[in-house]
Amino acid sequence: MGGGAKNIICEPQDIIKDLKIKILEFISLNKIICNNLPNLQIPNSLPSLPSLNPSQAVIDLLKDILAVIQGINFDQMKQQLIDWLVEQLKPLEKSIALNLKLGLKECYACKISPQIPAWMFQTYPSNVPAPGINIELKKLDLTCLFNINPSSDAGQLLYGNTTDMNRFLWNCIQNEGITQVWFDPVVGSILTPIAHITYYEAPSPLTVITDNTGDGIQDIDQRPMVFKIHIDDSYKLSHF
Repeated sequence: MGGGAKNIICEPQDIIKDLKIKILEFISLNKIICNNLPNLQIPNSLPSLPSLNPSQAVIDLLKDILAVIQGINFDQMKQQLIDWLVEQLKPLEKSIALNLKLGLKECYACKISPQIPAWMFQTYPSNVPAPGINIELKKLDLTCLFNINPSSDAGQLLYGNTTDMNRFLWNCIQNEGITQVWFDPVVGSILTPIAHITYYEAPSPLTVITDNTGDGIQDIDQRPMVFKIHIDDSYKLSHF
């Protein structure tokens, strides 16, 4: 043949189009005869095939068949598929969250030691007072809550019960210089101490808040109104 013309008997799209018309006509006829779905409307005209590849034309064919049989459009099909996927993925939610957490820890936590620093405990290294960690009162009490007595009318609304951490810290302030023990509020037993907290009103070598050496221990910058916190020695074998 001259001019480079191709001897094409028919295009794949034409075959799919003809097959599509025959299938949809057959479905429509059976729906009318059997009347199984009287509330569903059958479209009067078929959507035209886009000028895409044959694979896309097949997808459009299946989409139109579902539209005729079920009486739903593409957006409804998509929403039903999304709903189904969400329902099926629910059992995997916890597993995915756990694996994501483990992956993040493996990526980042490997760069730090999981051990609690020895200087944060009551004794360091052995029967020697540990530096602990100092936190200024103003860093914890952003709304001046500790100016209110928990036993007052306002305090009974603002503070929690006897296991409330704010109530405990208020008590530390009232007993300035005397160490108070914070026990596990869930267990609620003196056998489960967590931290030892002491409040200091005046600045002193015990109330420094800045690390000058890079080892994490606060050693300069004395401040007033500071909580000194030590972790109970029972956690020395624990990890973050």
